[in-house]
Amino acid sequence: MAVLQVIAQNGTSAQSAALNSTKVKVYSNVACYYAVGANPVAYSTGNCSILPANTIRDINVGPGTLTIDANAAVITGGTGPKIAFLTQGGTAGLTVTEVGFVDFTKVQA
Repeated sequence: MAVLQVIAQNGTSAQSAALNSTKVKVYSNVACYYAVGANPVAYSTGNCSILPANTIRDINVGPGTLTIDANAAVITGGTGPKIAFLTQGGTAGLTVTEVGFVDFTKVQA
């Protein structure tokens, strides 16, 4: 189980490194917005979800992006999904724990 630290500040979206999991457990000491995807950007308007201060939440981040060789009909690699955060004020030290690992570079079609 890998644990990542993400520092987010008010006014700037902070993105995690690529995850090797389809689900993460997140904790933040400050309320923040979050978004998931291949290259997510968190913002305070629109469809971003909110994580209240001092809350632990399980978040499904999806399967990531796979690279497929169409001629050989095999998956040749991939990139895990990412999660981005934007605080509602101040600086947050977020903890992102990967749950349910999937090695995206070794998935077979």
